[in-house]
Amino acid sequence: MGQGDLRKGRISLARQYYHVTINTERRIRLFTNLGNCQPIANVLSEMEKEGLVFNYAWILMPDHLHWIFKLGEHESLSEVVRRFKGRSSRDIHRDTQHSGAVWQPAFFDHGIRANEDLRQIAVYVIQNPVRAGLVEDIGHYPFWNACWLD
Repeated sequence: MGQGDLRKGRISLARQYYHVTINTERRIRLFTNLGNCQPIANVLSEMEKEGLVFNYAWILMPDHLHWIFKLGEHESLSEVVRRFKGRSSRDIHRDTQHSGAVWQPAFFDHGIRANEDLRQIAVYVIQNPVRAGLVEDIGHYPFWNACWLD
């Protein structure tokens, strides 16, 4: 599947919940320590403070990000993801030893329909490290957040 195929049928609606998956370039396992993960958490928080999104849940796996959010009023889905990738790449290069591309050019998205259980989707996504065998309990995995925990 090519990058253009991921855009087919993509719809961007204000105040719509989306589940977005963004892979690292060449699926490099870049996010295995707190130092590399903190810039991602900071950018997600900044974007919410700016009103671009409402972060419902996210989990940073070693080679990809799952991000569930409600899109704000003024920016498209593609623009929000573009800003996230740009800011997080800049911060990772500034704060870590990584150089070169951080993210693959494309991303996967799913607009969450009104009849879908948003919390059930988030719980499934957050259980990724358990299913991947990285931890036995999600409480032992440090690189995630969900709005119902605040």
